[in-house]
Amino acid sequence: MIRGSWKTAGIVLLAVALGVALGGGGLLDRAEAQTQGEAGGVIAVMGEQLRGDAPLVLVDTREESIMVYDYSYSRNTIELTSARSYRWDKRLEDWETRGPSVDEVRTRVEEGPVPEEPRRPPPGW
Repeated sequence: MIRGSWKTAGIVLLAVALGVALGGGGLLDRAEAQTQGEAGGVIAVMGEQLRGDAPLVLVDTREESIMVYDYSYSRNTIELTSARSYRWDKRLEDWETRGPSVDEVRTRVEEGPVPEEPRRPPPGW
């Protein structure tokens, strides 16, 4: 498995978003899916299997930390590949992002509604 892959990053971001929603009494009462679950403030998300390995992401909403493990189906082993606290990350307003900045979005929202462009089907439809 390639460490630091975009797929793993996406899973981590999803886990953080779920952690914020679940841990903060947010939009969801609890996570329900075949490959994810939540108990005692810890959310587990199992990623897609690739070449016999799959990422397992744990988000501890109480400790505000993320742990990423690599589970090997063939060897029946698990290895910690990454861990970090997001306590300070979530206080960043804008860092290494694409698209409009937070200030640009804030300004557009404060100016009023933006006219919606007509939706077109994707090419090939």
